[in-house]
Amino acid sequence: LCSPVPHKKFDEAGKFVRGWDGWRQWIETCAAETGAAYIDLNELISRGYDRVGQAEVETFFADARTHTNEAGALFNARALVGGLRALP
Repeated sequence: LCSPVPHKKFDEAGKFVRGWDGWRQWIETCAAETGAAYIDLNELISRGYDRVGQAEVETFFADARTHTNEAGALFNARALVGGLRALP
């Protein structure tokens, strides 16, 4: 199971704001209770956004804050592959 991908949101200082807190914990709990693997995709992508910075993240979205374009989809897919490779 994976947490949702983050929406584009930055605070006033330009730091990326993670989201989906309640959902992330719920999915992680579901995975633990069922023995499923869990990838916190939200956190993996958010860390990547922290690394590249707001200006580059802005280029990953096709709309105001939700849907990525091709570059954003590829960025997210790389994060997913990294998360899959990190699973035991």
